[in-house]
Amino acid sequence: MLTSMMLILSVLVVLSLAAAVMFVLVTIVAAIIGAIVLTRR
Repeated sequence: MLTSMMLILSVLVVLSLAAAVMFVLVTIVAAIIGAIVLTRR
């Protein structure tokens, strides 16, 4: 029982970390694209 609970918790932590990393990457890419569009005008 305890091992399965720890496994589920670890999977949730990994998923949340992956979501946070993806969010940061998307934000950085959006900022770069926005800067390129602003500098082109």
